[in-house]
Amino acid sequence: MQIPTTCCVCSSQPETRDHLMLTCPYATLIWTEVRRRMRTTVPLFTDWSQLIQWSSTSTVTAPSVLRMLVVQALVYGIWQQRNTHACCTTIIWSLLWFSSKTSIGRSSTRYMH
Repeated sequence: MQIPTTCCVCSSQPETRDHLMLTCPYATLIWTEVRRRMRTTVPLFTDWSQLIQWSSTSTVTAPSVLRMLVVQALVYGIWQQRNTHACCTTIIWSLLWFSSKTSIGRSSTRYMH
């Protein structure tokens, strides 16, 4: 069985966890929207350990529970997109996540703009 090693979402980089979740253009669009909506600084993550460290810290405007919820939702959504694209070559536009009907759009309105 031949398994491709290139990211099936962007087809430009090797598919690693860090690339798929943090630096793939699809993930970058989603993280940009998170940065726009959060009431705290969200750094540009380059590796998984930075993401985990950020999600474990807490501030008044962005408690760790919210950060972990955001990370979990994004990881799930990006992985779902990866699997959808791998089998069906369909793209779920990343900014649709932030409509009022999504869990991120609904549950985080207290903490996000």
